[in-house]
Amino acid sequence: LVLSRHDAEAYQRQDARLQPRVVFNPLTLNPGPRSEGTSKRFLAVGRFSHRHKGFDLLIEAFHLFARQDDEWTLDIVGEGPEEPLYRELIARYGLERRVRLHPFTPNVQQYYSAAQVYVLSSRWEGFGLVLVEAMAHGLPVVSSDLPTSREIMGDHALYFSNGNVEELARRLQDATRIDWRRCSDEALAVARRFSVGDIMQQWEQLLTSEKM
Repeated sequence: LVLSRHDAEAYQRQDARLQPRVVFNPLTLNPGPRSEGTSKRFLAVGRFSHRHKGFDLLIEAFHLFARQDDEWTLDIVGEGPEEPLYRELIARYGLERRVRLHPFTPNVQQYYSAAQVYVLSSRWEGFGLVLVEAMAHGLPVVSSDLPTSREIMGDHALYFSNGNVEELARRLQDATRIDWRRCSDEALAVARRFSVGDIMQQWEQLLTSEKM
């Protein structure tokens, strides 16, 4: 049993006798109020771990974006060993008033509700549950073009090549010009597919078939 079709295909390539089953993680967070889409805030959430979430790439890209824009801001919520690197980058580019780091909080919903666009800059992900959390608050998404991101969102995102800072900066710019309400409605529809009830039903079907 695996979390993504990408993983299932990888196991089958290693051993054709395997028949992996895929069940996604459910949305376990109770969403806060839907975003109003007027704040001009980008948001990213995750642990500040080495070469994983790509917040260093995001800050670099926001620096390029900010050369053309003087209104949007970026909030990054999380904690971990790479925080000094992020603070050094923010200071280097003079972005102290536009990029803010916030510690983890049990009420992360307040950040989702206050944002306008979510950004996933990860170099890799097993399953990007934060994407579902963001979309459950009506947030359109800019994302690394990762297999699991495609599985979760399909075409309902603005993708950039993994690790490409310049392309990420362009996607940030693109995100300021989208039909926000339409994209927000699509995000909510995607998030509903990951409800606890729907995922529980998949588990029940799986366990019932195994008993038979």
